[in-house]
Amino acid sequence: MFILLDYVEIKNINFGIFSYDEKLRIFTLLSTDPKVSLTQKLEINLGGMVWRTMFLPPLIDKSPKTDENGTALDPNNTLEDVFYFAVACGRNGIQVLKIDRQNWTYETALVCNEHKNSLGYGLDVMARKDMGDYLFATCYFDNQMLHVWRSDLQNEIGPQR
Repeated sequence: MFILLDYVEIKNINFGIFSYDEKLRIFTLLSTDPKVSLTQKLEINLGGMVWRTMFLPPLIDKSPKTDENGTALDPNNTLEDVFYFAVACGRNGIQVLKIDRQNWTYETALVCNEHKNSLGYGLDVMARKDMGDYLFATCYFDNQMLHVWRSDLQNEIGPQR
């Protein structure tokens, strides 16, 4: 199973693979006629069986800000260097990972462990650009709970009402 993260003109594709173990693997697929190369960039041990993953689209426009002439104000500052994954990690809750594409490092941006000791396996996320946050729907096997919550990726804001 794979998740397509992006596709750019040079046919460079990044995606994550999981196989229901505790690891999320991030790969780059580079296609230049006639060769194709697959390179593992990152392997993350999440401490719980990876059941579902979801790439989070950016909340704001990824293109650099420009002046009235179309010149980039800060060409080195784009959001394309960083992307986020939401992951349902079995007994280790729901995690949101911030992945730096320049250095291929990661940090855990957010953990939702509200339902400790319950198997987190379902996950869906909606980017709400107008609200500046994400709406998460997560579900748990053992207690048969559906948890709907929102976050700006700095912290869990709370249940959606």
